[in-house]
Amino acid sequence: MSAFSRGFTSFLQHQSLRLPSSIRIAIFSARTHTAHSRVGSRFFQSALRHYAKPASYRPAARSPVNVQSFVTSDPVLRAVQQTQKPVLLFRAPTNYWRYVRAYAAGALWVGTGLYSIKFGNDLGGRGLQPFVIPTYYVVGVGCIIVGCFVFTGPVRRCISLEVIPSSSRLPVQLRVRGRTLPFFGKEEVVVTNIGDAGLTAKLAPIVREWQEFERARTQDIRAGLEDMSVVNRFWELLARFIQQRWDTFFFRFKASISRTSQSYITIPGHGNWRIDCRGDLLEDGEAIDRLIAVD
Repeated sequence: MSAFSRGFTSFLQHQSLRLPSSIRIAIFSARTHTAHSRVGSRFFQSALRHYAKPASYRPAARSPVNVQSFVTSDPVLRAVQQTQKPVLLFRAPTNYWRYVRAYAAGALWVGTGLYSIKFGNDLGGRGLQPFVIPTYYVVGVGCIIVGCFVFTGPVRRCISLEVIPSSSRLPVQLRVRGRTLPFFGKEEVVVTNIGDAGLTAKLAPIVREWQEFERARTQDIRAGLEDMSVVNRFWELLARFIQQRWDTFFFRFKASISRTSQSYITIPGHGNWRIDCRGDLLEDGEAIDRLIAVD
């Protein structure tokens, strides 16, 4: 029967030029439509079987984070767990003259602003241009704002940051010691989970920037001038000295205004605490960057 069908189809194909076009389309498209419908039916049924789920189906629960493996993967946390002793991550610089200089600079800015405002008042009634006295006022207010900003520099600074063994369900915790005011504020101690704390900026890039600044500041400006004449050596030394002093002043001024040498650690319920990257940092800040994420 199949042989007869193939022969009949071959005959129709050879004689198709003698049939009208409508009949040829009806005959030769019948098998094609039937094949496509069978393929589509099989695909639709397989798709139904693939997406059909029993009534008791539940998505697989996400596996919990293995705290023990996280602790053993970090050398700092592993040392705390093995020795059961705190590991110091950060200690603030103990140079209190830095804070004295900060308050002195703030007082100087505020004093300059007040004097500018007073000088503007004294110029009243002298027939000056209308913009002169307001200019003194604007300069005075700007100086006062800068002075108040400088005053906030030593406020809420972090004294030390430690990883300590914990008696709770977590193997280790974070202990932060801070002081609201540099001289008169009471020291506060906060113990929190490592995952709850956050940083505003990574510490390692800030430390590298300060290390490069210290290297350039202490670089010998006489290096490489042995073969020069006395006159050329003098001018080259003078140019290097001025460039070094200017770079030092500009970098420190930028750091005091934009506070690029500092980062903040955020503790829920206790606010932000200032970390001075010029202090002692374990692994140049990389240990803290590994343990505490940036918010």
